[in-house]
Amino acid sequence: MSQPSSLQSRPRNAHANQRPAFSLIELLVVMFIIVLVISIVVPALAKVRKTTKIAATEAFMSNILNSSLSFQNDERRLPGRYSVRDMGNDDNGNTRGMSMAENVMVDLGSGIAQVGGADPGTGAIAVHPFGGSSSSRISQEACWIDTGLIGQSTRNGKGYFTPDPKYFIQQVNASATTTKQAGSSGDSDNGKPTFPDLVDAFGQPLVIWVEDETVVGRIKFDSSNSGPNNFARITSTGNDPPARHYWNANACFLEANSLGKLNTDAKAESLLGSGGASAEERARTLMGLLGSLAGPSDLGSPTAATPANQIIPTASRGKITIMSAGADGIYLNKGDGRGRAQFLNNAMDYGYNFVDPGSPNKLRLDDAGKPTTLDVAKAFDDQIVSGGS
Repeated sequence: MSQPSSLQSRPRNAHANQRPAFSLIELLVVMFIIVLVISIVVPALAKVRKTTKIAATEAFMSNILNSSLSFQNDERRLPGRYSVRDMGNDDNGNTRGMSMAENVMVDLGSGIAQVGGADPGTGAIAVHPFGGSSSSRISQEACWIDTGLIGQSTRNGKGYFTPDPKYFIQQVNASATTTKQAGSSGDSDNGKPTFPDLVDAFGQPLVIWVEDETVVGRIKFDSSNSGPNNFARITSTGNDPPARHYWNANACFLEANSLGKLNTDAKAESLLGSGGASAEERARTLMGLLGSLAGPSDLGSPTAATPANQIIPTASRGKITIMSAGADGIYLNKGDGRGRAQFLNNAMDYGYNFVDPGSPNKLRLDDAGKPTTLDVAKAFDDQIVSGGS
């Protein structure tokens, strides 16, 4: 009997080793499972990353605050090379754009290579809040900072704080109309570096508010039972009596339209930005942010509350307050529904810490029907730490 040829046997062997292909339905099921897993895992990972950044920011701000308190303990004053009034004047707010965080870092980080005089030619950066009517002070009081010496003690100061480089970033304006730090402090002069700013884990500049310790006496409205007061003002220029806090001290970031790593529009989207908020409204919001919840002025009764815009604090939240814009990258974001629900109109009045926005003639009440408070600023996703004595 003849043997089958190899040509006859190949088809049988190929057929015997062939695996059945996936059907279309099986492929669709696999793809559905993959998509389902991705839809579960990716948001979970994003949430973990967000939580990690929030924790890192909290720790970083606490380190800055602790360094500030060490400085205060040694020097018997709050950190800040230039006075709160210098930082709050219109020359800084409208022209120079130095941030209070930079002012604090001049004291905490030192790194001062020279005070006053001409450019020493060592790569040092001129740091000051002067310009316009105060430009004559530059030659006498500007600090030339060598960033390589930040955190080290020099003849011009002791180093209290050395920031991690990833949290100490230059905010350089792309153009006159695209600003990360509104003012000349954010302008790079022929490629020369600008003084870095403290940023949170999301890459957004931290805002620091320092109280003017030279202001004494009772906190009160200037002339009526609401409006301008000696707690928070836009500017220190031409204002008497002076205030504890000035919006101009951080105008550079509150007016930026491409802020930080997230390129957010603080000017348009923040309650503290001038886009859509009047000067009076911004000052009222600043008081709502920085006023201590302890010991407010007369609140009225639970069912006949004092109007929110007529309640004023008796002290600051802290002598120094450090603020992160949070995950959304906007300081007191107008679009933050949880925070925005806690007050009416365009100003986050201090009184809304105590007055129910749903029933403006009533105080906030707890489940037992007793008056309670809500830190409205912390209802936003912003992170806030404060301290000092």
